[in-house]
Amino acid sequence: MRITHFSPILFNALQYSGQDRHNISEETFAQFRDFINERLRSAWESQDWPDLIRVAQLTVTDNGNGLVTAAIPADAGEVLNCYDRDPLVSTRSSELSFRLYDNGTTQSLVMPTDPGTVYAEYRIKRPELVGDLYSVSVAYSVGAQAYFDSGSNTGTLIPIAGKPHYGNFYNCLEATTAGQSPSTHPAKWQIVQIPYLFAPYAARGAFSDWLKSELQLEAAQVAEVEAQNTLVEAIDLILRQQKQVNRINMNRTY
Repeated sequence: MRITHFSPILFNALQYSGQDRHNISEETFAQFRDFINERLRSAWESQDWPDLIRVAQLTVTDNGNGLVTAAIPADAGEVLNCYDRDPLVSTRSSELSFRLYDNGTTQSLVMPTDPGTVYAEYRIKRPELVGDLYSVSVAYSVGAQAYFDSGSNTGTLIPIAGKPHYGNFYNCLEATTAGQSPSTHPAKWQIVQIPYLFAPYAARGAFSDWLKSELQLEAAQVAEVEAQNTLVEAIDLILRQQKQVNRINMNRTY
């Protein structure tokens, strides 16, 4: 998957709104982070983007009393289809009916009969952007998130002269002590990946949301149209230019 840094999305959104990207308060950062986070969700779930789709064989369990279940992959967000064969290598795979079931602790698929083999086509979970600026004085716990500029190796929002600015969110995988950053201890952190295709929409959409927050409703409508146009352009890139369509299933040709 081709990815982008978060910082250019933030800077573009700020520029559209007429704010100074070299003088960003933490409050403004948090506001636009939340706007962009919601726009990322909207784009992520709007289409079955090829970069976000995975296929995996599932473990099927039959309890002997007619209940057939299949475990959902841990990285799955939404299960889109189930097949009796791997759809990536076979044109004769048949779709299987299934029901999503959540018992409060785990999610699984309930199958009407035991198909023997199940392949699930699913969209991976979308990332959440919730972190604040990285601080060298903070010890981070597992699951915490921080915004960090790997170009300057600091939590700054402002580009530093002579250094590239690669601002991104990082999830803490292993508890840190103060000063253990994504640069000094990369094994303890995991970057939050943002699809490159979503960058224009996220920036334009965040600008529209900011206008709404400022009660500039007519201007927000115009900005929203511009944001939606960038999403249409991304779809065009996938479908028309890259010709990414699901292969034809040859199991039924009538």
